[in-house]
Amino acid sequence: MILRVFITFAIILFAVFNNVSAQDDLQSFIEKVSETNIDEYVKPSVIAFGTAINSGLFHTAKAHKTGGFDVTIKGVVVLIPDNAKTFTARLPGGGSDNWSTIFGEAKKSGENLNPGGLDTRIFPMGVPQIGLGIGSNSELLLRFLKFNLSDYGDISLYGFGFKHNLNRFLPNVPLMPNVSVQAAFQRFKTGDIVEANSISFNAHTSLDLIILSFFGGISYDHTSVDLNYIVNNPLSEFNRQSIAYTAKANHMRLVLGARAKLGLLSLNAEFNLGKYNAVSGGIGITFR
Repeated sequence: MILRVFITFAIILFAVFNNVSAQDDLQSFIEKVSETNIDEYVKPSVIAFGTAINSGLFHTAKAHKTGGFDVTIKGVVVLIPDNAKTFTARLPGGGSDNWSTIFGEAKKSGENLNPGGLDTRIFPMGVPQIGLGIGSNSELLLRFLKFNLSDYGDISLYGFGFKHNLNRFLPNVPLMPNVSVQAAFQRFKTGDIVEANSISFNAHTSLDLIILSFFGGISYDHTSVDLNYIVNNPLSEFNRQSIAYTAKANHMRLVLGARAKLGLLSLNAEFNLGKYNAVSGGIGITFR
C-alpha cells in the first residue's frame, strides 16, 4: 500500500511538471536575446531555479542511524512576483524600452526585438532524493533525475549533500530539539544551451515527536547559470552573434515546515520565505 501511494504520487508530480514545462520552448526565447540584455532577461529564472532546487533539502534535523535511509519524492512551486516579470531593456542607439523577462507576458503583435516571456506566475520542479545515514550523527543526501522533454531535449539533475547533527555538543534535556548543519551541491542541465550549478548552506532545527515533526531553518544559496547560444532573431542587429554568458544570484531563505510519519510512510510540507517565496512538499518511505 505504501509503495503504491509513493509511485502514484511520483507519476502525478512528473506528469504535472512535464505538462507545465512543455508549454513553451525556453531555449527559443533565450536565443532571441542579445548579450546587452540577457542578464536582466534571465536573472529571475536564476533566482527561481536556485529557490526551487534548494527547497526540500531537509524535513528533519534528526540524522539517520548508520544504514538508515529514506527515499522521497520532492515537489516545489516557486511563486514569481510581479516585479520579476519586466525590466528596462537597452536598445540599439542608446534608447530603452520596457520588456518582459523570461517569466513576463508573451510577445504582443507589433513588438520587434522584445522576445516576450513564458507568461507564468509559477516555476515548478520535482526531484527524487535519498538520505542515507553514514555514522557519527551524519547523513548523506543524493539526488538524481534524467528524462526527455520534446521542447527542451534531455533534462538532467544530480546533486549530493552532507548533514551533521550537532546535538552531542548541546545539553541533553527533555524535548531538546535536534540541530543540524548541511551543505549541498547540485548541477542541472537542459537542452543544449543551459547548464546550472547551485551550492546551498543551511542550519536547521526540528522538534521530533512520535508522529509529528516541526522544522525550520535558514539557508544561503548561490546559483550560477551558464548560457551558450547563437542569437536567433532576424529583427536584431545582433542576429547570429555567439553568446557565452554566466548569470549568478545569491539569496537567503527562511524555511518553516512540518512532517508526519505514519509507519514507514513520511509526508512533509514546507514554506520558503525569501526573495521569491516557494511551497514545497514530499512523500516517501523511511527506515531509521
